[in-house]
Amino acid sequence: MSAKLILDFVAATARDHHRAIRGEAMPPARERQLRAAVRPLLADRRNYCRYTVANGAVSDLMITWPVPMCGRKDALDSISLFAPGADVVREVAAARAHFPAKTPRPIFVSLLPSQLAFRRTLERQGFELDSCVLVGKVADGLRHARKRLKSVDRSGLTLSRMDLKKDLAAVLRLEKICHAAEPSSRAHGLPHAAVREDMTFYLTRACADAPNPVLLMRHGKTLVGLVVGSAPPKRADGLLGAIAIHPDFQGRGLAHWLYHEALAAMDAAGVRWYRGYSSTDAVLGLAKAMRRQVGEVLLRDGFT
Repeated sequence: MSAKLILDFVAATARDHHRAIRGEAMPPARERQLRAAVRPLLADRRNYCRYTVANGAVSDLMITWPVPMCGRKDALDSISLFAPGADVVREVAAARAHFPAKTPRPIFVSLLPSQLAFRRTLERQGFELDSCVLVGKVADGLRHARKRLKSVDRSGLTLSRMDLKKDLAAVLRLEKICHAAEPSSRAHGLPHAAVREDMTFYLTRACADAPNPVLLMRHGKTLVGLVVGSAPPKRADGLLGAIAIHPDFQGRGLAHWLYHEALAAMDAAGVRWYRGYSSTDAVLGLAKAMRRQVGEVLLRDGFT
């Protein structure tokens, strides 16, 4: 089977998904980036690739490959595009079996909104929510944040950009406190060492962007909040990433302030759309008010 047919199927699915979520055609440059990302996964014969062909076209597809994640060096990531009626449990088991191990390797499975019926099936098999990919218009999010700025209690608080060398330890402590206090956090049930490793890698990469997208909130000299909001010049979407507010400072509307600053920077850079990842109830609830849509759901199994 030609890799071209598989790439055409992935691209066509992405185009339909893009239009369904955003109401506009996917830019050709984004399709080229997608094809360029998937092509080496297909070329690497060590990876798992399973598909169904009907009438000369691909109708089901699962590609799985090894990737370090959440403190596990043996984790698996996947592209899963299943039609209704697919045996998703069998597909995931076959993908895991492709990579021999004494125990099933931890795995991520991504589901588009049209595939969410499979979520309950996988959760019955022990899968849990890792995060929802949230997609929104910068203008909508900024409008919502501006309306609420007047009611935000910012007394005694200041904002500054993160200095990786000076601030990393304090940021990691804040993340640990916030994840421990929020049961719906994707990191709540993970070993702290794994979360620390992932956050260090994530923040190191983020702080390397220009301008630095990591904004810290302090009360006096004490770090009490942060948000990551980046708009790289060559990326079509901005990223509204990690947000954390110390439990003692929650309930003051401070998330609106942090989101406003991050989204205002994207708006100034000419960014129209942004993405973010979260599993926490508070962020998902606020996402609805900001008119963000769930573009994808990521499930995981075997990490805890």
